[in-house]
Amino acid sequence: MGTIGIIASGTKKVIGIANLTSVIGPLSIKAYNEYVTERLGTVKTVLPYRKTYAWKLEQPVLFKEPVSYEHPNGAVIWVSFKNKDMEAVNNQIKLSIVQND
Repeated sequence: MGTIGIIASGTKKVIGIANLTSVIGPLSIKAYNEYVTERLGTVKTVLPYRKTYAWKLEQPVLFKEPVSYEHPNGAVIWVSFKNKDMEAVNNQIKLSIVQND
């Protein structure tokens, strides 16, 4: 577990970071609905993925300015940043933490 970047789907932009503290699953439809209903107030009849997991995130930091990154072909959920992209993310983390204090 550790710090992960949060990427807005389809934007090629890192909008913040959070600490990934645990992963729960794969979830049954009953367990999924317990999490979804508790947090969003909705109930599903079908899981969104064949194997569905819940990620517990803590200490989120939203960036003042999203950071562009180079999205590798074929990457769907997890992306490893190139050095130049990681440097830009780290710079925005420093700015955001100062602004959030």
